[in-house]
Amino acid sequence: MRVKVLGSAAGGGFPQWNCACSNCHRQRQGRLRGRSRTQAQLACDLDQDHWLLVNASPDLRAQIEAEPCLHSRPGLNQTSRHTPIAGVVLTSAELDGTIGLLLLREYAPLHIYATRSVRQILTGSNSMFRMLHREAGQATWHDIVPGESFDVRGDGDHAGVRCLPLPLDGGFPEYVDRELAASLAAGEAVIALEIESLANGRKLLFAPSAAMPMKLCSAGFPATICFSGTAHSGLMMS
Repeated sequence: MRVKVLGSAAGGGFPQWNCACSNCHRQRQGRLRGRSRTQAQLACDLDQDHWLLVNASPDLRAQIEAEPCLHSRPGLNQTSRHTPIAGVVLTSAELDGTIGLLLLREYAPLHIYATRSVRQILTGSNSMFRMLHREAGQATWHDIVPGESFDVRGDGDHAGVRCLPLPLDGGFPEYVDRELAASLAAGEAVIALEIESLANGRKLLFAPSAAMPMKLCSAGFPATICFSGTAHSGLMMS
């Protein structure tokens, strides 16, 4: 299973647009031994021709352009429109992981996997995401249930991945109306995602917080673990 880390920074990227801390300041001046980073974004290879995105960051367009394997290819159909992106799995309704969906609104069929509660937030009460439904079949939503696995297939009998959503502690984003949030299933607010290759059984765990990966590491979880989270000191871990 090939996985590409398209971005590994916190919300706002690095350097952050409104931050003048020592690291951001020195990065802008070229005095820091480090690289500028876009916001957290993962892509999983399904069959070498199709990819599954984990979340959709605000930097998604630039991240796609930086990776040739995600580029549109000419000559694959009768139009000039094509994308190797087979779908997007959302781990929450947070803006840092969903705004990028609006960058994928250019009339390409899009499969979106999310919990029912996250789908309700984005399609019911948020009018901006109606841009994904200007034409029939433009976006297809698939409800996922924490604790129940689902497959995202590529081309071929053993191509693709099996995803297992795992509930995490955490609430719905602050922009969600309180009355709506109270009516939604709390266990669907934030999920981690165990991704298993259907070809060889290798696993990856992606978690948008640090608590679960730390527990799994101590328990000897047999997988590569990717997580992001902000420590109390303000230090970003990726």
